[in-house]
Amino acid sequence: MVSLEELTAAIARMIDEEGTAVILIEQHAEVALALTRDALVMERGRIVHRARSRDLLSDAATLDRLIGLRVEGAQPSS
Repeated sequence: MVSLEELTAAIARMIDEEGTAVILIEQHAEVALALTRDALVMERGRIVHRARSRDLLSDAATLDRLIGLRVEGAQPSS
């Protein structure tokens, strides 16, 4: 069985070293946002939010509002 760490390392390598474009659908938002440059949040097949992954990962209020995720170390937006 492949571990989450092995999978994320392989995806990161594909993106960084090979320039591969990836559409990543992942239930662990922190993992997906750490691996990607851009983030789209979809609800019922519609895009409801679009941002740079690093910006969304650091915006605790938006993450909580969109997906109910509280990320350790994220700053509340003003």
